[in-house]
Amino acid sequence: MRRTLLSCIFYKERSNLLKGLRFSAKSIWRDANRVRRFLTDRRMLKQLVILVLVVGLTAAMHVTFLSNWRPLYGSSTAYVDASSEMYGVFQINMRGYFNASVESISIEPNVPFNYTLGGANQIHLNISQIPSDQVLKITIDRICITNASLSLNYPFPTGWPTCVDVVPPGNINATVINNSVVFARTPFGDREIYGVSYAVNYSKGNGRYVEYPYHWHDFYRIPDFFDLLFLAGSFLLVGVVAHASGWVGRRYPFLTFVLVMVSTLIYLIFGTAYSLIYGRYGNTFSLWTVFVLSPFFHSYYYHIAGNLTLLVPLCLVLESGLPWSSWKIKAGLFFLATYAPALITDLLLFRPIPPGGFGLSFAIIGLGVLYGLIVSKYRIRLFSDRSILIYSLIAGYCLLTTIYGWISSSLTNPLEPSNLGFAFSHLLQLVISFLTLRFALGKIVGRHEIVS
Repeated sequence: MRRTLLSCIFYKERSNLLKGLRFSAKSIWRDANRVRRFLTDRRMLKQLVILVLVVGLTAAMHVTFLSNWRPLYGSSTAYVDASSEMYGVFQINMRGYFNASVESISIEPNVPFNYTLGGANQIHLNISQIPSDQVLKITIDRICITNASLSLNYPFPTGWPTCVDVVPPGNINATVINNSVVFARTPFGDREIYGVSYAVNYSKGNGRYVEYPYHWHDFYRIPDFFDLLFLAGSFLLVGVVAHASGWVGRRYPFLTFVLVMVSTLIYLIFGTAYSLIYGRYGNTFSLWTVFVLSPFFHSYYYHIAGNLTLLVPLCLVLESGLPWSSWKIKAGLFFLATYAPALITDLLLFRPIPPGGFGLSFAIIGLGVLYGLIVSKYRIRLFSDRSILIYSLIAGYCLLTTIYGWISSSLTNPLEPSNLGFAFSHLLQLVISFLTLRFALGKIVGRHEIVS
């Protein structure tokens, strides 16, 4: 009886083992067939080669250009625009990783001055009389950094900025524009890795930030943005070569990578729009530079970071998700959607030109409306492809997020005029984009097909 029971258990376990081995063999065979099909699929292999080349180029540029960066020193420029003559002691406060050990201080116009240390983080600058029709410029060179091992991407203490704050004497009513930067040694030479610009209105010794609560105009994460530039540039370069070799077609997102590269380059070269508006206070050429490149300038780091996270998926579905009939029509409509509605909105809102408004949010609205109009025009043809539904959901999310974010802010804090202003301007941009692009598409469709 016991021997019979053991035999039954043995045969059952052997049967299960054989079943497991047969199942494993079938799984291995199926996986082998998948690998063989993948290796014989020329289209998949080409995509893999492109991806490997892009990753390799990006990694090589990262190692070559982003290694051995070292923080060096800070610098600051402040402009004091007063309604009366200026004289007396200006208090210069060093915040964050800055201290009062500086190489030199200079002022314009050239009048007698002297300075003394008011502590480890404070300088007292005594200036003689400056006429009321002149702007005082204070330049502080090579400010000592107290933390030599600070982060290259986040070069400031947690919860507190690294900057210079200039406070005028209490008897002067003035607007003080402060600009501070941190430099690092890089293969490109000494370059800025952090900067902040802000303005303060002083009246009877009391200060109030200009454009509060959106007064802080900073830029940082410079190494990360170099990586983004290298990645977009690698995709663009490899794409050009692959297109010339016939590996990719007209749906390759060239314009998407161009927009990302231009936005990133503007950020890396200039910083924020206020790095020019405030950093070169009173310079007309700088204001026109911001106006001409207005879609690509931003107010602060989170402004450009948030816009890029919406721009990239929107441009990918617009450029690669639709079967464009001509690259010329596609490029022209991209340019029109990026610039024309924003310029019309500036004129309707009576914004000073230059610099006008700036930021990619208006371009995102224009491109999102462009996608919606094209899909609506060719819906019978396009919705035969089931992917269009997914693309439309992505485009709709990017478009509505840009607008509803400010509507939500105005609803949660209606007492802040800036929130209402931003919500209104974005809604107006939506209407202007719809009218402008609908008119343009009507003119084009009469002569050419937009999608094939």
